[in-house]
Amino acid sequence: MGEKTFKILPARDIRYTPTKMIRYTASEPNAIPALSDYYMVTFKLKHPDNARSISRAFRPFMSRYGRIIDASRAGSLIIQDTGKNLRRLASLIEEVDKPITDDMREQREIEAKRRHEIELAKASSCSSKGGHNHRENKRK
Repeated sequence: MGEKTFKILPARDIRYTPTKMIRYTASEPNAIPALSDYYMVTFKLKHPDNARSISRAFRPFMSRYGRIIDASRAGSLIIQDTGKNLRRLASLIEEVDKPITDDMREQREIEAKRRHEIELAKASSCSSKGGHNHRENKRK
């Protein structure tokens, strides 16, 4: 809170409290303290197309109260977690932030098309059932 004044919070309340903001750069990897305190770090990606896939892939690596958000338009990730975990994630981000190949781009387009078709099928299925009760349909 001040020069020598600290506020101790339960970890579950960290998402409602402003934390120190750090802009990560590969040239200064030690800018993230190796502590168990929570920080918010922005990672500017070399390949902005990777933002969404990296954020989805990294969710299992977050601590219990950690958060990760992809700012796709800015080509960056915003991560709030402990300093120790942020350092680990920073090295992983540098490993996976590679250019997208044409095959990968094509695969993403196919998957997006499939998701869209599934959503359309769900929507048409819901509209064709109308306002009928599902239990009545099962009894028939």
